Amino acid sequence: MIRPLLVAALVVALFLPDPARAEVAVEATGLAMVQAGPATALGVRLQGDKGGFLALEGRTVFREGWMGRGTVGIDLFGGSDAFDVTFGAFLGSHGTLCEPVVVVSPTVGLEFGIGLGIGPVQGRYRHIRGGSDAGRGPYTFAENEWRLGFRLPADVTVYGQVMNTLHEHGQDVDRLGVGAGATVVF
Repeated sequence: MIRPLLVAALVVALFLPDPARAEVAVEATGLAMVQAGPATALGVRLQGDKGGFLALEGRTVFREGWMGRGTVGIDLFGGSDAFDVTFGAFLGSHGTLCEPVVVVSPTVGLEFGIGLGIGPVQGRYRHIRGGSDAGRGPYTFAENEWRLGFRLPADVTVYGQVMNTLHEHGQDVDRLGVGAGATVVF
């Protein structure tokens, strides 16, 4: 039991960002989810000079529910704007808004991302896979996110986003969302 804790502490010490030297990115996205209506997403990411990152993100689909998660991970090419490969693990929660009783349940999972930047143009793909127990038994979910953005002066990036979510609890619910957003880096 002590060894896994020591390994986790070593990974945290080596890769997590030092707040004094970290880059902070704040993003906001508006989405239109097919068959579910409008959605919004907000996120904050602390990126360290060694490649480690901490991220907090939340999303609300107004007619259905919400989710929030905190991710710790590593960007294998941390200082590069031209190429990114990221791996992360998250812990979070999600809930419903439209049932007579609001349901809240924990989530846990992994994410993988790959990005490419050519001048001011940036493209990124991120895959998220996790699991939860929503009170009706355990289920898994997956998200695919594609972004194409353009970096403006003053470390502002505007982007278009396509997101596909898949929930598996007895039936597959495949949802598509299309939207736009902006990221500001401090």
